Amino acid sequence: MLSALLTALILLAVWCVPAAVAETASADSADSANEEGADDPSSSYLYGGIACLKDHYYFFSEAEDSVLFEKPVSGGASVGLGTISSQQLMGDDGSGYHVSSCFLIVWRDQLYLLNPYTQKWYSLLNDQGELELKAQTVKLDLDVMMEKDGDYSYPMSTNARFVMGDWLYFVGSSYSGGENKMCFGRVPLTGGTSQMFEVPSIANACAYGDGKVALFLCDMSALYTGEASVDQLTATLAIFDPESGTLGTEWPVTSDNQMGVYNLRGFCSDGDKVYYQDGSRIMGIDPKTGESKIAAYTGEGMYGGNSYGNVLCEGGYYITAGSGLNQYLLNSPSLEKGALRIFGESGSDTHRNFAKAHPEISVEVAGDYSNDLETLTQAMVSDTNPYDVLFLSLNYMPVDRLLQKGYCADLSGDEALMDVARSMYPQFGEILMKDGKLYGLPVDASASTYSVNMDAWEALGLTEDDLPKTLLDLMEFTANWAFDYGDDYSEYFLFDWVNQSSFFSMILSEYLTYIQKKEGKIIFNTPEFEELLRAFEDINFKELEQLHDQNESMDMEKVIFQSYTSVLPLSNFQYMDENYRPLYLSVAEGEEPSLSVTTTVMIINPKTTRMEEAKTYMEYYVTHLPKDEGAITFFQGTPEPVESPYYARQKKETEKQIANAKERLEKASEENKASIRDEISSLEEDLKYLEQNRYSISAERIQYYQQTMLPMLYVERQNVLYSGNQTAMTEISTLINQYIEGAIPRDRLIRELEGRIRLMQLEDEI
Repeated sequence: MLSALLTALILLAVWCVPAAVAETASADSADSANEEGADDPSSSYLYGGIACLKDHYYFFSEAEDSVLFEKPVSGGASVGLGTISSQQLMGDDGSGYHVSSCFLIVWRDQLYLLNPYTQKWYSLLNDQGELELKAQTVKLDLDVMMEKDGDYSYPMSTNARFVMGDWLYFVGSSYSGGENKMCFGRVPLTGGTSQMFEVPSIANACAYGDGKVALFLCDMSALYTGEASVDQLTATLAIFDPESGTLGTEWPVTSDNQMGVYNLRGFCSDGDKVYYQDGSRIMGIDPKTGESKIAAYTGEGMYGGNSYGNVLCEGGYYITAGSGLNQYLLNSPSLEKGALRIFGESGSDTHRNFAKAHPEISVEVAGDYSNDLETLTQAMVSDTNPYDVLFLSLNYMPVDRLLQKGYCADLSGDEALMDVARSMYPQFGEILMKDGKLYGLPVDASASTYSVNMDAWEALGLTEDDLPKTLLDLMEFTANWAFDYGDDYSEYFLFDWVNQSSFFSMILSEYLTYIQKKEGKIIFNTPEFEELLRAFEDINFKELEQLHDQNESMDMEKVIFQSYTSVLPLSNFQYMDENYRPLYLSVAEGEEPSLSVTTTVMIINPKTTRMEEAKTYMEYYVTHLPKDEGAITFFQGTPEPVESPYYARQKKETEKQIANAKERLEKASEENKASIRDEISSLEEDLKYLEQNRYSISAERIQYYQQTMLPMLYVERQNVLYSGNQTAMTEISTLINQYIEGAIPRDRLIRELEGRIRLMQLEDEI
């Protein structure tokens, strides 16, 4: 209940598509090439991986549905070569397929598109380099790449697909028979029977040259069987000869990343070294000696971004990810300078954009995580790999202690950063101000509160005037729920949960925010806290649980109060568009409500040897925050509404569909006109809805934030209850549980909480 922050990680499946080697990568390119611009399709998600043919890359982009694009290796704009329709990729059963179901390969200096669903493949370019889809007569034996579920077949999830010689190699995950099994095989592109290889612990692979394949070996199944955790996985790299079936020397592959070797991806080779992504690094390993070195920094986060396809050309490593096509030169002389090392950044767009805007500054995100004061300070003074810039949660990490101990650089001499601080709302710009000096800036904020379902509320015969105004009002309504509404409204749920301990935790959290905002410290011996405890004791939780459990399933439309509604960032603040109304409750009558804000701040290690680079990074970061996240939250002024990123594209597509339907209407027979008119009417309603929801953050929402929410905000900091002192926190939790279970009265709880807090505060000051 009072435990420190737990970090949850969600990892996405990775599809790696190494392709043929191009002639050159531009020798003049920076370590991380800049994007051509947001309107360049290569800056969007790319379908089917990326293929390199001679001196151009080829890809399909979500920016332009089903359009094949060509982009020069040496840089320059992407050029659309034409559109491939789903009808052109139709299967024998009449089903149409989008190019997102297919993948690109290069074979014998030609570009192909392969559809695993239909097992058909097509050449894409004619002799003039123009788009010309041409079905191949050679039938490929793709059954080995398919999963079977009864009569239904679908492609297995592949970690690697690449062409070498006349073979299409693949590494995939098969779940047939309820067992997760890694498969490694090859399909002859000249026709004939596919071949499977039995290689234990195969996880990934890439073409190595001379008919050899580089294999990444790691027993991922140990994760599912419970034999190993993520940090216990071990991995090796070895060269495999598919003709003889022999495996060369296995060299250990390691990672400094918190997720270890599980997170390695993007294996490619130039016939000498094997390269792969490891967090924010591109590593190169020599399969002849096992020697491993940093080959480039990607500017991604500690988990490396989501890589959907990789190509290695001479001197250049190309990644397709959620951020589009990114180019990196390998083994650049600038590597000798090392990199600006960032702690706590997860790989945001702002971070990636900095890497692209400042290719002269290599950045690396640390692959570890800790909220322990001693661990952080030791890392900051490390002689080998210190943190230069740190992102720290103000709630859960010892930021104030770091400041007291001199581990936050004084930024007051940097006028640009001071101007940024002054342009923020004071509650944010002054977070790390002390004695007029600036020691850090906020970069992220989140907040949540209870909300009420107004449809359900009004169904009870209640109005907006009846809504709880204070925490005591809510507790009184809860105590009377069974008597007042339980029988007549048995199909309704008071909360989306019923749990006595969680309810107390909510009370405690609201009280702590209130008292710290009011007094600047934690005090339990107050009339307000005692009154909250009295109200808590009046609630019959067993009765509430019985009412809650009488329904077999929970219909969220019948839930009165939701326990979690995100109101920051503002893009999550949906109540003006939906029927859930946030409840901002004051702790005591006559007091203003308080809204606790979880804030992430950025500081610079005063011992960094890269102070100017660190300041450049900080200034760029805080001035390029996404508008729909931190920018509007932090900065004063009258910002423009933020348009939904999908609005323009969806509007264009819907208008196109309406125009098409109207053309069909003119040519349609009388019996078909009615259905087309219905179609047009439906599309016009879609367009109207789109216009109504044009903005992810409307002008009204910005105004509400500035006028109503800002005065409530309390930027919470780490306190002794969240200090990481596990012994003390266990004692507090035990004490609270004793009270909840009725083992001790409220006066003893208050007295002992007060004593423990005083003792913890004294210990914290030592």
